[in-house]
Amino acid sequence: MKARLFAFVVLITVVVTGIFIWFSSSHNHNNDFTIPFVLSVLFALAFSILTELQIKKIVFATIIGVITALIIKIIIDLQFDPTSHNMFPFEIIIDLIIISIASLIGGVIGFIYRRFRKRKFSNNR
Repeated sequence: MKARLFAFVVLITVVVTGIFIWFSSSHNHNNDFTIPFVLSVLFALAFSILTELQIKKIVFATIIGVITALIIKIIIDLQFDPTSHNMFPFEIIIDLIIISIASLIGGVIGFIYRRFRKRKFSNNR
């Protein structure tokens, strides 16, 4: 069951992030870092609150999903202009670092929320 949930988290992350970055107007590179960064924080936080997966698995699934969506965007952009991503390995490495930081931020906030929720419910009994 946990493997299915992990795959579901990756799939949701790819699709939702993809909707925001694949259909950007005229394939501008204005939001190549901003939108994935914000979505990574939100996904890691939301999945930390809504699921019981381990935080490290949520962070890893978010990173995989967003990077997959960005790789698909690079492939789409290469169809329009083959010279637009001539440094794509470095783009992926930079995106990986930025998305990892964002996912860790969301994961830490989710971890704090889980601790607070667990403590609050244990004190009420």
